[in-house]
Amino acid sequence: LDKRGDRTQAMLFRKAADTMEAQLGQPEPGQGSNPMEQARVMEQRKAGAPGEVATVPSNVASPEAIGGFTPAQLRQSIGRGKVQVRR
Repeated sequence: LDKRGDRTQAMLFRKAADTMEAQLGQPEPGQGSNPMEQARVMEQRKAGAPGEVATVPSNVASPEAIGGFTPAQLRQSIGRGKVQVRR
């Protein structure tokens, strides 16, 4: 672009290339900025953290307990727009 005389476009491409080159040297977020920190982060990941466990409060009754529908009935009704309860 410089040889063609298009200095504005050449400058924009140089800026974009410089920006990309600077990003290539940066570690991804959460990776650590130096080898020692990266090793520490990897060790923490290996150690792991307990997973989140979904729980239902004890004061919540199941649909079966209140005379509603069973999970099988709910699965069958999905896509029909209404729940069909058989008693």
